[in-house]
This record gives sequence, structure tokens and C-alpha cells, in this order.
Amino acid sequence: MKSSCMRYSLVLLPLTLSALTLTVLFARTRPLPYPTMPIDSSSHVQIDFIPDKLDKPVDDDNTKYLAYLPHSGFANQRTELVNAVTLAIHLNRTLLIPPLFLGHVEGWQGEGKLWDTLADLTDPVRRLECSTSQDHDDEMCQRYDRFAMLRWSWACDLPLLTEKLGVQYIERRDMSLTALQASLGIKEDEIYKMTDLHPYAWDLRGQNLPLSHNPRYLAHYSMDDFRVPHKVLHLYGVFGEGRVTTDATERDAIKEILVFRNTDVQKTAFKYVETLGGVDQYVSIHIRTGDGVFRRTLASRIPMAIERLHRIIGDQREPVTNDLQVDTNDRLQWCKEHAYLGRKYSIIFVATDARDPRQDLAAVFNEFPCAVTLSDFSKSWLEQLKQASSIDEYKSIDRWLLTFVDAEIAQQARRYIPSPGSTFSGYIGAIHRQRQGTSYM
Repeated sequence: MKSSCMRYSLVLLPLTLSALTLTVLFARTRPLPYPTMPIDSSSHVQIDFIPDKLDKPVDDDNTKYLAYLPHSGFANQRTELVNAVTLAIHLNRTLLIPPLFLGHVEGWQGEGKLWDTLADLTDPVRRLECSTSQDHDDEMCQRYDRFAMLRWSWACDLPLLTEKLGVQYIERRDMSLTALQASLGIKEDEIYKMTDLHPYAWDLRGQNLPLSHNPRYLAHYSMDDFRVPHKVLHLYGVFGEGRVTTDATERDAIKEILVFRNTDVQKTAFKYVETLGGVDQYVSIHIRTGDGVFRRTLASRIPMAIERLHRIIGDQREPVTNDLQVDTNDRLQWCKEHAYLGRKYSIIFVATDARDPRQDLAAVFNEFPCAVTLSDFSKSWLEQLKQASSIDEYKSIDRWLLTFVDAEIAQQARRYIPSPGSTFSGYIGAIHRQRQGTSYM
């Protein structure tokens, strides 16, 4: 390891049975001896291969794989996948892509707990049992109801990873280590397993780049440090923008491929965009309210959002009379026809996770009479989303796709205002900039 990392403790746990487990314990004090994670031989096997994406059979002795554990919301999972694709390119490994989780998703977990958590949440047999269970007190079944699993290839044009970047990949369904071993026909000692005990345990720079000195990360590595001989290099977490740094152009190309472009979502969003006047004919803002710090700070953030809208629109705070007692379509038509009255009647789309936007964000709508949200339109416009289904075909996922309809409408605006601190808001801003021809970074 590099000398710059010596101020942190690095503990290599011994071999247990036949599994080599690397547990990286980064701390400024003496680390506790964490045990290796046991492998449950009763886990069920299910992994979905996509042979037409592979130049070689999956059992080819020369094929090596890269795997990782996903967590948190969509934007964070996307960043993890971007980092993993980058590593797969430079380490020349076939990438094992985990499911995309939507809904109430598990966050990062320390002490190696994420291994077992994801194995439990993706157990296909247990999930099928819960789909027909009448036991409403079953805690695991209740957890299954709060999220959905999708294939990344359902949401993005993954074949472009192979066509444009030469990345070979396999989409996983069951995240247990036992399933991984059985599907690839390998033994425990062919997996090089890393467990981070800090969400920002390490960062990595590509070849010909100096080691990072980013203080957010506890240790700094080069690409060569990750060149291990094992069949599978299984990382714990790879979250963090800038965690894996190589060529900026290459990273932008990966991000452009990994944009949520599901046809049902895009067709649904198109109806709203047309009603708002078309592409680049309105302003959009994302106001996140749903949980944690966003809900606690909402009262202070709404005035900031209003001020930013005034600056973007350029209306010099012209007085308005918000007395348009009409439905949304008539309101928008009136705003289009009376735009000559001033910029105060600019059409604004508010993307938000607020349960009752007209009440929770009342100050915004009182200030801007031509502001609308997804909930202001007919629910029939969302019918097409009901055609979408998750990996578990029995589960409808339309409720979790509304966020992406919101994002698609917001990014089609002339100007977009993000919600400070929201990674998903940052994602919308990235695809908005990309559409307008500027860089992601």
C-alpha cells in the first residue's frame, strides 16, 4: 500500500476455511477485530446471464469478474455503477451488475452488514413466498413491499456499454455469495472480498495519475493496487462522485449511457412537456421535501427557492394577483395567452416529492400563479406506467416511476433549478446540461 495511507490502520484478516476476505478497517484509533462474513449455504441460486453481451462463455478460465454492493437512492446507485464500470474497463474484468432498487432502499451499512442485508432482500424464493403470503406481520415481507427491483437494462441502454466502451457485463438478480459461486461455478477462495468499515474508506486514481489527496477519503490507491489474481474481485461500496478518477471524457461517456431512458416513462413525460408549451418553453425547479434533513429544513428552503425563481425569470418581483380559479389546462392556456403581461406569468414546473404540493409548497404557488406540479394534471395521463413491472412480475412499480416522470419533465425545461443537497436533483441537472450540449462535470 502507498506510504500516504500509513497513518490509517490496515488489517488483513486471515483465511477462514477457503475464503480470502480482505477487510479494510480505517480508523485513527486501534480498530476492533471484525470477523469475516460467513457464507450461508442455504441461500438460493439465481443469476441472470446475458450471453449476447459476452465475447466468451461465462465459464472461460480467462474471464475475471468485478462485483460490488449497491445502496441508497437512484442517484447514488447510478454513481456506484459509473465507478464500477470505470473499474471494469481499467481492470479488464466483466462487470456483475446488481439490480436497480427503487422505493425505500437500504442505505450504507457498516461492520459488513450490507452483505447479509442484500442477500436477504434479493432472495428470489423468499420474495416469491411473500408475493402469496397472507401473513401481514411477516417483517421481511413488509420490507419487500417498500421497494422494487429492476434490471438496469430496463432503465438504461446497457448494450451501449459494450458497443462504445467494450465493457462486458452480466446482470445479477440474487446478491448472495452462494448464488454467485454457484452461477459462476467457482469456489470461495476464488473471490477476493473487500469490506469497508467507512462509507468513504478509499478512493482510487487511474494509471499515470498521482494519488489523490482528497480529505473525504481515508486511504488513496492506484489502479494497480486492485489488480488481484482472483476470479472475482468483490468490492463492498463504491459510492462517491470522484471516488474513481480516470479520464473525464470516459466518465462523461459512461454517464451519458447510464441515463434513465425507459420508453414508458418518456412517453408519459412527453404529454406534460407538450402541455407546458414544449421543450425549452418553461422553467423548472426541484424541491425535495420527503424525508430527513429535507423535511426539517423545508421552511427555510422555500423562501430560497422563491428567490431563485425570481432571479431566473427576471420579473423584478412584479406584483401578481393569484386569482385564476380555473383548472390546470385552462390556467396554462391563460398564462400562454397573457405572457405579454410580464414575466410574472412564466410557466413553471415544480418537480417535488411533497405529498400535498399545493399545501406544503403554498408559498411558491401564491407567488407564481403559473406554477404547476405533476399532481395538478389528470391521473389518467399516468396509466401507461401501469404497464411496467419489476423483476418480480407480480409487483406493480408505477408509484416509484413518478419520480422519473418528474425528472424527465424538469430536464426538458429552458432553465432548471436544483434542490440543494439532493443527489437526485444533481442527476436531473446533469441530464439537463447534457441535453443542452454542455458537460456533465
